[in-house]
Amino acid sequence: MTEQRFTIHQTGSTQELDAIHRALADEPAITAIVEESGRHYSVPDGDDLPEWTALRVYCQTDGDVAAFMDALRHRLAERLGWQVVNEVTFASF
Repeated sequence: MTEQRFTIHQTGSTQELDAIHRALADEPAITAIVEESGRHYSVPDGDDLPEWTALRVYCQTDGDVAAFMDALRHRLAERLGWQVVNEVTFASF
């Protein structure tokens, strides 16, 4: 097994991300979760754009992290519903 990492990101509200964070505690392959947050600053006048929050997730897996993320998304959807899972973005890096 190798350690892999990926992020789960949400802009604006964190209600769905918070529910996912709690559900990840039941995943035995996940070894650590680090929460990060900030504000988007990409407009010329410096006005704040919406806040973002992300979970950096570390896991142990034998296979491809993309396959692990896909299976995890489906397990989370079964538990929390697709309306929750579709409000966040999963990305590997």
